[in-house]
Amino acid sequence: MKKTSVPGVLRKGPMLYIKSEATPFNERLYKWQGELYRPWDPTRSKIAAGIMNGIQDFNLKKDSIILYLGASHGYTVSFLSELVPKGLIFAVDLGEVVMRDLYLLAEDATNIVPILESANHTNNYATSICTPDIIIQDIAQKNQATIFLKNIKRFATTDTVCLFSVKCASIDVTKKPKEVKDMVLQELKPFCKNIVCKTLSPWEKDHFLIQCQLK
Repeated sequence: MKKTSVPGVLRKGPMLYIKSEATPFNERLYKWQGELYRPWDPTRSKIAAGIMNGIQDFNLKKDSIILYLGASHGYTVSFLSELVPKGLIFAVDLGEVVMRDLYLLAEDATNIVPILESANHTNNYATSICTPDIIIQDIAQKNQATIFLKNIKRFATTDTVCLFSVKCASIDVTKKPKEVKDMVLQELKPFCKNIVCKTLSPWEKDHFLIQCQLK
């Protein structure tokens, strides 16, 4: 297995791995050099896909505070939880069904804080979180770029690393993915610095992952 840009994350073939004995999503563990590793599937995680495609180190540390917008059932959150054992993950999602899964996940992973709310309503969870080191957004709303900017303006410092999974078809299905990506980048540029954009192909069709910081 080979190291990636993210500490604690290794790569072998088309899969990422982290050292772990946990299997919250019924994964089959992989044994390497006497240690057990949990597979992290890039077809199920935009962050994993971004790491596979060479996204830069996003300053993930053992004590990182993460605001995750669009946590869904918690697949990616569960990996990040193990990578930040001394940190916290505020997992925001509006879906009541997925929130039940997040609560179940948080029973074992005590550094996960599920928040049932829309990422568009920052006032409703502003008092429930602390200043994040990392903000991750993975939502499907048409105005996802506006929601991303609303959150980073509200919660990020100039040192916070922000990751935005762009779902092109959700923004404008009539335009080519590259056109949508360019539109989003133009919307971010007045407010963001250190912008890096990676396609998530072949793991996720018509998706991009943007890494940036607030100016």
